[in-house]
Amino acid sequence: MLYLNPLTVSKEAWLREYGAPVTSATVRHFSFRDTLMYPVVLVCNGASNTALICRNKKDVASVVTPADKRPKMFYMCSGEDLRKVNSAI
Repeated sequence: MLYLNPLTVSKEAWLREYGAPVTSATVRHFSFRDTLMYPVVLVCNGASNTALICRNKKDVASVVTPADKRPKMFYMCSGEDLRKVNSAI
């Protein structure tokens, strides 16, 4: 799993501009057939938020689990946009 850490804006602002809000079900059932789009999960950790880029089903399973009660928001982002802020994509 990779982190979304834009240098010039907050994670939330970046996701508002480049992400498309989706449901947790969309992320859980996403098929990773190509690298055009990736699910990104914004996890609220109290004082700060973490944005996780899911690159495969294992990443999704580790963050989208009923046992994890932290509030989350789900997005789909283009691989092209994500590569601008994390070259490991």
